Amino acid sequence: MTDVQLRATGIRKLFGRFVALDGIDLSIDRGEFLTLLGPSGSGKTTFLMTLAGFLEPTSGHLEEAGIDITRQPAEVRKYGMVFQGYALFPHMTVEENVAFPLKIQKIGAAERRQRVGAMLTTVGLEAHRNKRPSQLSGGQQQRVALARALVFQPKVLLLDEPLSALDKNLREQMQGEIKQLHQKTGATFVFVTHDQTEALALSTRIAIFDRGRLQQVGRPDLVYERPVNRFVAEFLGRINLLPLHEARCDGGFLRGRFEDCTLTAPAGDGAGQNGASDNSIVAVRPEYMALSASRPDADGWNGVPATVANRIYSGATSLLELRTRSGVELCLDVRSADASAEFRPGADVWATWPVERGFALPEKSSH
Repeated sequence: MTDVQLRATGIRKLFGRFVALDGIDLSIDRGEFLTLLGPSGSGKTTFLMTLAGFLEPTSGHLEEAGIDITRQPAEVRKYGMVFQGYALFPHMTVEENVAFPLKIQKIGAAERRQRVGAMLTTVGLEAHRNKRPSQLSGGQQQRVALARALVFQPKVLLLDEPLSALDKNLREQMQGEIKQLHQKTGATFVFVTHDQTEALALSTRIAIFDRGRLQQVGRPDLVYERPVNRFVAEFLGRINLLPLHEARCDGGFLRGRFEDCTLTAPAGDGAGQNGASDNSIVAVRPEYMALSASRPDADGWNGVPATVANRIYSGATSLLELRTRSGVELCLDVRSADASAEFRPGADVWATWPVERGFALPEKSSH
């Protein structure tokens, strides 16, 4: 049984006539790492600010451990907050920055020193305690911001795109450090990002937003492997979409015609009854496709003929771009050392994949 810490019910936020949040229902479990993911303007930061108490919803309500906190101000909620721009005090040392929340809470000097010292050790900054923010690297400044937000032991830590200003290598390093901090502290982390890879790497669960609506919530592997609609499928990475004709559900599978081929995919929950289906797209991720010179004859495999349009070499891997007879574009991820990477533009091939690795999607997204 899950231990729900925060529960949002029907959260709606208007800015004039603009609907920033449109009826958000979302439960956040105690101790989980929940990432709010979506494109710019999707509502994820607005929802985070509502959780923090900086914004009051137009309608709906928010509970913490069953208690209504909808109108409760941020200073009463006492959640930790890490902003995109760090918001460190430039005239204070690292130690003074981290100690600041404890001074506000009137924690005694001895306990303050002990807690600040322990937190600086946790984030690996004990040797930099007397430096000012201007003397630190971007990654070190980010660690100071994390330490300051965690030092007063908040039940919930809210992070608003805290890694967006860092370069790729440092960003990846900080992702690992944030994940370790989550494990060490046991606090509930709610993390906002528009970076799909970051969300997949860090999260216990991902909540995907678009146009103020919640599109899907689930474990990273489930939202990636079984997205509920076309928006989620396309937003989470490259995806191959093959439109079907005369599509029908039969025994839990969707079957239909693509060009001169019959394609099959798991139809998803509730699609096991015979009859016509409005799910008329078979989707498959590029990493599950393979190339061959001939049509697959093994049971449990799909295949479509195509022509190699382009090959993009990226070191250990290569991206092959294909085009089918009707002009549908496909892409495959292959190891550069594999024989399939040797197919050159203009080559006629078969793109194949196991039936269970594809999935059915509605022809039009519901968002």
